[in-house]
Amino acid sequence: MNVQFNNLGSNIYGYNNNSHRIPMIVINNTIDERTQDGVCYHEIFHIRHHKGFNTQFFAINTTSFLSDDNETEANKFMLAMLKEEYGWSKQEDVLDFLDFFKLPHELASLI
Repeated sequence: MNVQFNNLGSNIYGYNNNSHRIPMIVINNTIDERTQDGVCYHEIFHIRHHKGFNTQFFAINTTSFLSDDNETEANKFMLAMLKEEYGWSKQEDVLDFLDFFKLPHELASLI
């Protein structure tokens, strides 16, 4: 798997695609490193579990975070991995957790 960091502007976190059948993740190099970790987990889930599906790019200001089962599954995986990697406990506030990773509060229902 190839991971690249590029300037994707101010609205896109990242996306994945295939180049010569090799999975590639492109992550916005202008976002916080912790947010980049989350984007990588999100896109890895799509690559591993949603082969052949046309998944949208992971955008900052969008209503698509919970728009379909594929996005919900990828977001749940991302949040679980971030909780494990950064040692988050249930006692901590969910919105503080999302703010720490600069993720939208819309994802709170998945935690």
